[in-house]
Amino acid sequence: MDKTMDFKKRLNRFILLITLSLLFFGTTQNFSDDSICNAQNDHAVISISDFSYELKNREKTGKTVISRFIIYVELHNSGNKKSEDITVKIEDKDGFILKRNGSLLPGEYKTFAFDEWGTLGTGDQIINVSFAPTNLSIPMTSYNSGSQSFTIHVGEEENNNSTPGFNTPTILISILIILTYIYYRKRTRPDIY
Repeated sequence: MDKTMDFKKRLNRFILLITLSLLFFGTTQNFSDDSICNAQNDHAVISISDFSYELKNREKTGKTVISRFIIYVELHNSGNKKSEDITVKIEDKDGFILKRNGSLLPGEYKTFAFDEWGTLGTGDQIINVSFAPTNLSIPMTSYNSGSQSFTIHVGEEENNNSTPGFNTPTILISILIILTYIYYRKRTRPDIY
């Protein structure tokens, strides 16, 4: 019986030793992997984080509608180094191109504004946004260049389809109904008011 108890104790100690060893080496392996990854990721990592636009003005000459927009492209540097000078470019289906330059610090979000973009007509317009190093001798990689397409909806002028003057009588009738309800309610239950 002592041999059986002694064997069980040794087996339990052995299992505990293996479990603790696995936990220790697994934890230290994770720490060393992070330090290796950080050493390998010692560069800027640029990506498009946001795209938005707003209507600047709209002109109608005859049947032609000219809409001018301000387009905002936000880039983010998720790397741990300052980026080289980056050129951000927007291009529409007609080949109209606008460019802005800038660099990003580690962790920085930077918005590039393009306020000269205009279009004729209405409907959806596809805008291709791309970014790459300004210096053409720097090789383009997935860390410092990229592109994405976005859609701008160029609607017609807001057209209020309501009949002019129709809303005023509706509001007056609603007020009259509410006042009548309060008057009759007051007459039937004077203790409330």
